[in-house]
Amino acid sequence: MKRSRVLASFAVAVAALGGSVGHAQPVELDTDAAHIIVVRPIDMWSGDTSMLDATLNAVRERKVSYDVKLGGTRYRGSPVVLQGVSDNPVTLGVETALKEHDTSLVRNSAYLFHVLGEATLSPANYPVFAKTQGEYYERFVLRQGDPHTLPDSVRLRNFAGDVLSVGALFIPAHALGAGMGAQVMANSGLAEDIGNIPRPARSALTPSPLPALDPGAYTEIDVRRVEFKPDTPGEIIIAYKTDKTPQAEQDALIKAIVSVTGADTTPEAVQKSRQGDFEKRVAIWDACVADGKCQKEASNEPK
Repeated sequence: MKRSRVLASFAVAVAALGGSVGHAQPVELDTDAAHIIVVRPIDMWSGDTSMLDATLNAVRERKVSYDVKLGGTRYRGSPVVLQGVSDNPVTLGVETALKEHDTSLVRNSAYLFHVLGEATLSPANYPVFAKTQGEYYERFVLRQGDPHTLPDSVRLRNFAGDVLSVGALFIPAHALGAGMGAQVMANSGLAEDIGNIPRPARSALTPSPLPALDPGAYTEIDVRRVEFKPDTPGEIIIAYKTDKTPQAEQDALIKAIVSVTGADTTPEAVQKSRQGDFEKRVAIWDACVADGKCQKEASNEPK
């Protein structure tokens, strides 16, 4: 099967890169009651180099903005002109924790993200969920095209005021199960795996590889998508070691959001993660070219 040859070629290319592809791995954290996996948008490479520079400066200056959906209601994680953060244990807990990291919540940072509501996933379904995300990541990369020339393409679109078309390059995970989103994913060869994931959890699928988890070690898993830019979404996964309680969820979510902000990392670590992600993408693309399913692209940059 052609797709199998592409994936096999990719595996060989990744092996050749050795440890250099590991820098963009999700962050793993723990509380007494939960194991947490965090995919930070700022750790992902993007063809939008202006955005990469702006968010790296935000990490360097320790300034961030966010909001979070809890129980169906959206809460301000950052202050607005006449109001502070929302009065909620999670937002107040994040605010306190960020102060300890010398990180400021501001009204409109270049790094403004949105933590969506949770979808519950059975631990038994996690391996399929993780497998699908890994394949989704590969398909996502191939739909963008050659990583080496993607920044040129994005600059041309931005210059032409055609920013929306950048998002059109990507598989709209949030639309799974409806319209074009379902059709694109079905054509990608992932339909069978997606069909084995409960519908609410499908909306949280993010193009990012995930670490393995032992399903027998957890009672319940919450998955939250983190919206940032179309090509750099993030994710929060909370796997409960015991029965889920409001306090366990609150403690885990506070710790996860703090990590998404980048308060627990450095600009140098972010750059290293992005480089690792870029190298993964190049390996995927080169494997596709070697298999004859993708064509090398010339630079689009104006002379």
